[in-house]
Amino acid sequence: MRPAFGECVYDYATQTWWWSDDMYAVAGLTRSDADPSELLFKRMHEEDRGVVSETLAAAIEAGTPLSGQYRLYDEDDRMRSIAFVGDAERDADGELVRMRGFGFDVTGVVEELANAAVAAATTNRAAIEQVKGALRFAYGLDDAAAFGILSRYSQASNVKLGVIAQRAVDRLGTAKAGDISVIQVIEEAASAP
Repeated sequence: MRPAFGECVYDYATQTWWWSDDMYAVAGLTRSDADPSELLFKRMHEEDRGVVSETLAAAIEAGTPLSGQYRLYDEDDRMRSIAFVGDAERDADGELVRMRGFGFDVTGVVEELANAAVAAATTNRAAIEQVKGALRFAYGLDDAAAFGILSRYSQASNVKLGVIAQRAVDRLGTAKAGDISVIQVIEEAASAP
């Protein structure tokens, strides 16, 4: 099993990196004579290389804290997400001595968040479509007009459209025909705490 995090240290005197065994494992690398950061950048997603490189260079130059996240292809060519943090250490004279950092494999967390976002979007989308259908049926509106009504209430109340739609679906499911109009249901859904 891959460790959750690893440590690396940049030595200002030698301008070299040292990586713990766990850091190699987090990055999906094995020890070799090659510079580990060079190997890491080869496996890093090309869209992330520039940002990570600039962030790291600026922090090393200024001796300031750093943090970020990047995507990395592992040995099986699967995409993983790695978060990193670091801070510089200075000697008694204020001279930069080392930059100490930690890399964290956050792939599982990122996957869970993505799955939750997809599930929420799917749920919200279904509710939005149901309320649009109720508006179209009740008032003879087209799709764009029905969506416009929902959008207007969302913007006016500063409540997400999906939240209003889900509240409206829940209320419409318990309402008796003729007791309340679809617009009244949407107004209630937009103003609910």
